[in-house]
Amino acid sequence: MQLLTCKILCTTRRFIKRLPLLVFVTLFACFFVNVSFTNGPLPHNDPSFMAVISITGSDASTGKLILSDHGNTITSRSQKVKWIIEPNSGVKAITGITVKDGSTNVFDPEPQQLGNSSNWQGKISPTIPVPSEELYNIIWIDENDNEHTYDPKIQVKS
Repeated sequence: MQLLTCKILCTTRRFIKRLPLLVFVTLFACFFVNVSFTNGPLPHNDPSFMAVISITGSDASTGKLILSDHGNTITSRSQKVKWIIEPNSGVKAITGITVKDGSTNVFDPEPQQLGNSSNWQGKISPTIPVPSEELYNIIWIDENDNEHTYDPKIQVKS
């Protein structure tokens, strides 16, 4: 009986000594799982998801823009779309984002400049049929004050 009591006490002491480590590992695992699920990209069909299109470069001789999504944005109904001009992109300003003639307008309301910033934002219509696609124009000004038009597309998949 004494041997059994001694084994139980020894096992209990080892467990208690390791308890802070077990608590730490458990808390770290919970934190890691929480961060990985809350900071990752939201699903495209989540209305709180915002597609962000960064303008990272331009070619004033052709009017072409280099966009973070390569000029093909995929969104869902009711989602916001934001255009951001990155520093050193060669783009001084956006003066308009308009539907291309003959294309379906997927925005409601139309994209607008955000206050006095150089950023623009639009919202995909909540009632647009899916799938839908819009060819649109980004009207932009280069660093020499020349106006250009670039024509990417937006696809509404859900």
